[in-house]
Amino acid sequence: MVNHKEDEAILTKHIMKQSNVKNKYKILLVEDNITNQKLTAKVLNNCGYICDIANNGREAINAYNAVNYDLILMDCQMPVMDGYEATMIIREMEHNEKHIPIIAMTANALEGDEEKCLISGMDGYITKPINQKTLISEIEKVINDELVINKVESNPQDKYLKILQVIVDGHEFTNEEAEELLAEYIKSLLDMTITITNAIKENNFKAIAEKAHSLKGTSGNLNINELRESAIELEIAAKVTNIELCKEACDKISMFIKSINYNN
Repeated sequence: MVNHKEDEAILTKHIMKQSNVKNKYKILLVEDNITNQKLTAKVLNNCGYICDIANNGREAINAYNAVNYDLILMDCQMPVMDGYEATMIIREMEHNEKHIPIIAMTANALEGDEEKCLISGMDGYITKPINQKTLISEIEKVINDELVINKVESNPQDKYLKILQVIVDGHEFTNEEAEELLAEYIKSLLDMTITITNAIKENNFKAIAEKAHSLKGTSGNLNINELRESAIELEIAAKVTNIELCKEACDKISMFIKSINYNN
């Protein structure tokens, strides 16, 4: 029987003393294992984060509606509602407004698991058992990326220039270096899109998958996650030999190139 009182309460808050809070970021930890809840919450508290806990995806959605969180740590396999479904519902509820970063936590480490998390709408991915250093590093990376993106409101190209300036452990590129790197990246995209388009015309799924895999890696290294997700879709479509899905993913890549107004 579902305990509605627990759903509404969103469970126990784990909050550090205010004087010790470093970042004051509010994180929702979605995890059904009590031991994992306590261990992860302790790590987050010790690192200066404010942490609430939800037992499953349904509670996570209730919490998302009730509190303005900065980030969600989402377990993938849970009773009542799993993390994949909860993430997709949250993305639908955003209505293209404020995007909340969601990091997947999963005990699975099989090929395709990370892609499944990203396709469902998650922004990051870590495996269990949780390593403290890896956890905090991923949180800081995802939050930093989101803050950078949210500050950019003018030229779409500026968003990617800002991201490129902080891609290596906080090392800042000069604006000229970032512009040069972006220009090289866009040129490679144009060349790769032509190659992919020709491979699609020839139904050469092996070539499509190889180029998509390369594009996924390059885009991931540069934190261009929007294009990385499209590359993942293209690679999966090629592996299952679905030419229509390949065309759709290729179209997304072409639209991305146009969206950053590189030639303007």
